[in-house]
Amino acid sequence: MTLPQSECDPILNIKKRLDQCSTHLRQWKTTLGPPLKSKIRDTQLRLKSVQNCPHPTEAQLLLARKLENELDQLLYKEEEYWKQRSRVNWLKLGDKNTKYFHQFASSRRATNKIHSLLHPDGSLAMDNDSFIFIIEQYFSQLFTSQNPSVELIDRILTGITEHISDSETESLNSTYTDEEIQRAVFQLASDKAPGSDGFTGTFFQKNWHVIGQDVLQAAKGFLNGNANIGAINNTVIVLIPKRSHPQQITDYRPISLCSTLYKVISRVLVNRLKPILSRIISPTQSAFLPGRLISDNIIIAQEVTHALAHRKTGRTGWMGLKLDMAKAFDRVEWGFLQKVMEKFKFPHRFINLVMSCISTVSFSFSINQQILGSVTPSRGIRQGDPLSPYLFLLCSEGLSALIAQYTLTSRTHNQGLGLKIARTAPIISHLFFADDSLLFSQATPHAAETIKEVLHDYSLASGQMVNFDKSSLYFSPNTTEDIKHQITTLLGIPIRVSIEKYLGLPQSFGRSKKEAFNYLTDRVCISWGKELLKMGIRKSIGDGTTTSIFNERWIPDYGQISYLAHLSDGISKVSDLITPSHQWDVPYIDSIFPPDISQAIQSITLIPIPYPDTFYWPFTPHGNYTVNSGYHLAHNLNHKHDPSPSHTTDTQTWWKTLWTQPIPSKTKHFIWRAYYDILPTSLNLQKRKTITTSTCCRCSNQTESLEHALFRCGTIQKVWKLTNLFTFVSKYITLTCRDILHLASIELKANEFQFFLCLLWKIWHCRNEFLHHRRIVAPVLLLHTTADFLEQYQKNNTQQHSFKASSRAELINNDTISSYHLKLTVDAAQNVTANKTGLGFALYNSNGDRIMTVASPWNGTQPPLLMEAHGLYYALSWCQKHNIVPDLILSDCKYLVDYVCKNDMYHLLLNRFAKSIKSLLSSLPNATFRHIPRKENEDAHCLAKFALGLDQETCWKAHNLLL
Repeated sequence: MTLPQSECDPILNIKKRLDQCSTHLRQWKTTLGPPLKSKIRDTQLRLKSVQNCPHPTEAQLLLARKLENELDQLLYKEEEYWKQRSRVNWLKLGDKNTKYFHQFASSRRATNKIHSLLHPDGSLAMDNDSFIFIIEQYFSQLFTSQNPSVELIDRILTGITEHISDSETESLNSTYTDEEIQRAVFQLASDKAPGSDGFTGTFFQKNWHVIGQDVLQAAKGFLNGNANIGAINNTVIVLIPKRSHPQQITDYRPISLCSTLYKVISRVLVNRLKPILSRIISPTQSAFLPGRLISDNIIIAQEVTHALAHRKTGRTGWMGLKLDMAKAFDRVEWGFLQKVMEKFKFPHRFINLVMSCISTVSFSFSINQQILGSVTPSRGIRQGDPLSPYLFLLCSEGLSALIAQYTLTSRTHNQGLGLKIARTAPIISHLFFADDSLLFSQATPHAAETIKEVLHDYSLASGQMVNFDKSSLYFSPNTTEDIKHQITTLLGIPIRVSIEKYLGLPQSFGRSKKEAFNYLTDRVCISWGKELLKMGIRKSIGDGTTTSIFNERWIPDYGQISYLAHLSDGISKVSDLITPSHQWDVPYIDSIFPPDISQAIQSITLIPIPYPDTFYWPFTPHGNYTVNSGYHLAHNLNHKHDPSPSHTTDTQTWWKTLWTQPIPSKTKHFIWRAYYDILPTSLNLQKRKTITTSTCCRCSNQTESLEHALFRCGTIQKVWKLTNLFTFVSKYITLTCRDILHLASIELKANEFQFFLCLLWKIWHCRNEFLHHRRIVAPVLLLHTTADFLEQYQKNNTQQHSFKASSRAELINNDTISSYHLKLTVDAAQNVTANKTGLGFALYNSNGDRIMTVASPWNGTQPPLLMEAHGLYYALSWCQKHNIVPDLILSDCKYLVDYVCKNDMYHLLLNRFAKSIKSLLSSLPNATFRHIPRKENEDAHCLAKFALGLDQETCWKAHNLLL
């Protein structure tokens, strides 16, 4: 289908073409044959008649397989349809089309249907015309600005002292590239509900080769030019019920469905904004930013509320205040947001782009499957716009800075805003996670007055409104009833016994912590204290000036080496072990320390970038603490001194083998349950007094243990005899299921083991079919369906991965690489045994001829990602030193390229290189940094490996040594 070009501006052009495409697709749908549902029903009936044959012939088995393949194709098509309609995250782990999603989609439509609404005067509206009148009236009022005064906004924002740097300003002001826009397209969720254009992210991603240029031109027309984004900024609001039987308009949550093209542009802006926010947003906000965890605020909140609950002495009580913001996103004043961005010194061009995105919007409403009404707002940001969460962070930073300013003032005058739960603890005055807020202060009328003043001024300036009825106050036990009464009267907020939940987790547990956190054992909790930290945090050596040699943990696999302090020879800091050329002083180290410690010290790579020593968490690749890594460390500490069976290593190997098998996750889950014998066999159910007899439901003459159900029952023996696994099963049939699984992972070939596991799942499935529905599946058919089940899963799984790979490749391989003046390719290699790293890079002219190659060794090794970053830094530094200015820089490390290009800062260890790399790249204003596949980077790769055999840097000019 070829669509005519338009002579409009690029945004109007693509909008017109998308509208035409939508029209053609609707016409095409009418040309399809019988309904899909009818085809599925007919195929299922034919397949069922074949499967019900007690002794199927070979021809019938072939027919069954053919019908199953046809049914799979039909169900896949239906699956895509219901997946779109269900609006739930689709199961990608091996399950096919099920009634659940059909029912979910249907119930969602029924739930979202508006049956009636109350008018403001209390009368009942029953039709769409009345509904849209009420809705338009409500949202017109909600989205209308209150025009806060500039003087008030300026006063509110005096507490903001951070601002973006010159390099960040330059980054925000730089020209938007095709690569940025294309990356944003492929970052979109593929199957989220579409906006007014009707197209999902999948449409743009799968048809990028057709529509890509139009998208790039439209996005750049706005981002780099003056195109009007309003043409694609019509937003459909869907009303989602917040309660079972909604009656009032406030019982619905508005969700904004933006057009996909708008979301691409918004996502591009987000990608530039997000890395900067990580630095300028205060740590009291933990939402949406890379490197910040929701658990951070949860843990701090739990500590403070615990201290509140146990403060039973002292003249002054403490109080906590949980705030509920009414329609937080919808009430954001645009003038306030713009002033906040100006206060942070965002460049005017970027501010104008953001303000154009939020101020050119128009709203219509999806009412009972009809798009009705129109509202033009003058305030508010949309839930559903990729920009909105980050813009809300900026708005909330105004409140955060104001509270921090008042906290400092109140502490100076001993007025009690903010709490210190221990003598050496910092003052905690507030914690924010988006619109979920906690405030803490001393329980005094004066502190309450201050809080009321802060909230009042912030509400007037930002448009935010506290819902006092849904907010709550919590006092420490030593607060008098008179003080409680004064404060609750002053604030108009009800008292609660405790702040029950914050961010979905309990904040106070009473006497039964087991009830609140049933999944944490006391033993793990204990080990997460002193010993966990003792085993964890280490120092990363930069210049070594702030790290004590003998009293800090900095040597890999060693703790403090204070027991060697008598060998100090007058030295105290790690910098005393480093030469002026920033290398380890090997002879000196060897003369002081034992050989094992000396070798461990020399294994630490010193990079040629001066940076201060920093703490890091060595149990994650990026050096930041995560709950997952902490749990695993605590678990290992917990069992470190436990008596271990001789087969512990075998058990660990078994689980690793199981979880990496290319079989459906439900099969793995079944095997996990079988391993621990927690399947509901008759014997297990009788032990739990659920049933009275343990007899097998199939043979009716033996106890149904797990081994009987899967291996020993006569009906199952007929199945095993038809497989090439029968010899293996017969050999070990007297063993437990756990032992058989262990032996299967060792003795069976990979494909046999996978089939063995799936067959066990299928046997259990057929057992349940017989138990509950009296359905009997012929042994031959059971084997065929198992083989097809495994084959189809592995085939589909491979196809999914290949599609993702091709999507990534599209981001990398396009014709923008074809033109350059000077190309630089870089790589790195290492020899762990020799404790040596090789760095290599090559320079090419515009004809693709190699004009310079460099190979350089470096003492020490490091993780592969840091090694690649070291190689890139070395190449760029070398070019700068020799006044060489490449305009195309290529690396085969995609993670590194993405990290640098996205301006991410969450990788603590990589940052030591990334900051310097970005600085070097900024001195090359016309340079493009890209990823290429390894096979296209052979020269640099060979140079890096060659460098491992060198003692010093070596250069070749126009040399053919590597050909």
